[in-house]
Amino acid sequence: MKIITVSDCPALCTGLAKVHRNVIDGLADEGHEVLPCVWFGFDTNTLTRMKLGDPAPELWHETPSGKRIQMAPVPKRKNFDEVRQMFDILEMSKPDIVLTIGDYIDFYYMQALKVKREFSFKWFAYLTIEMEEIDERIAPVLKYADILAAPTKFGTKVLEKHADCPVHYIPYGVDPCFRRLGEGERKRLREERGIKEGEFRFITVAQNTMRKNLPCLMQAVACLGKEADNMRFYLHTNVEGFDPQEASIYLLRKIASKLGVSDKFEFPKEPPSMFSGVAEEKLVEEYNASDAFVTPTLAEGFGLPLCEAMACGLPVIAADVSCLPEHLGARINRLLPGDPCERGWLAETREQVYAPDAIVQVPRSVCLAARLLDCSRADPTLVAEMGRNCQEYAKGLRWEATKRGLCEAVEKATGPSRIPVETV
Repeated sequence: MKIITVSDCPALCTGLAKVHRNVIDGLADEGHEVLPCVWFGFDTNTLTRMKLGDPAPELWHETPSGKRIQMAPVPKRKNFDEVRQMFDILEMSKPDIVLTIGDYIDFYYMQALKVKREFSFKWFAYLTIEMEEIDERIAPVLKYADILAAPTKFGTKVLEKHADCPVHYIPYGVDPCFRRLGEGERKRLREERGIKEGEFRFITVAQNTMRKNLPCLMQAVACLGKEADNMRFYLHTNVEGFDPQEASIYLLRKIASKLGVSDKFEFPKEPPSMFSGVAEEKLVEEYNASDAFVTPTLAEGFGLPLCEAMACGLPVIAADVSCLPEHLGARINRLLPGDPCERGWLAETREQVYAPDAIVQVPRSVCLAARLLDCSRADPTLVAEMGRNCQEYAKGLRWEATKRGLCEAVEKATGPSRIPVETV
């Protein structure tokens, strides 16, 4: 089949880029003709040179099997330019399937494209669902999907409320480089970072966006006061904006200073960017130099860094929202909200209203602080057992299974394109 894919450029250092890369590889190896349409194909410096007359560089992706696939750059959320450009690409390439990967809001235009192209292609919507509520303005568009899939059980259940077709559960994978190193190597990594005997190191890996809610972690540490004396926090994020195209919302160093917790937080010496991240081997080292992973995120569509940390044997602290409970597993005692889960601790939330009418459950900094304390003071036997549970869970997340699930869903897409009743 001829398949167009739409998502982050696979050369970027983002979660969606990693997903897109594996989707392209899987489809190409299965024999499909793939045309990737990619967001953020060029950094701002390259775009500036192009405006001054330089030719646009060609974008290529090479699969592990050696196939070279040319990619087409497309805009994202840019004055409807993406709609016009996607229509032109559809007119030119005449695909059998358009496979979109990411937030459902970013594909608001698929209904219009299907109608304009007289339902000549099928839409495979592989979507990250972060919250229970689907935007009522976008929900009707989902009825135009011929195939629906989500990488979490949470997302699958939410989509089933709005779907006219079965929803496939196709989880993302974890790269095999993310693994637990030997104790001798871990000890060396900790000594290199100056981590003293008895200190408990937490790691957070996230982009500096509103949704990732990083200041909440700093507020939680401030709540602990002297009780955080034996804690250290490594925050792997884009502290400053490397490129105007990527979000760098919070002035994290200033926030840490104002909250009086600057001495607790360490940032990357070479701040990562979606255009130039660190090698994954370096991230593996940071995970293995740590004792637990913590995320104050408001919601997650999947949570790749969390699962990669689990593969390195780290228990997780996260808010009791969206898909995070399914990653952490059942509560061990099933009695109180703060009881540990199979693979970490869940922090309680509070209700927050955002304009114009969104009601969201957000992590409470005081509860996050309590879980940090629980984790750092837990019986080492419990933490070690959680780490083993995390590794076992991560073993079940493999990109080969993701590729197989996508290809099987594509193969089942027989017959004409779906035409909703209201269109008929």
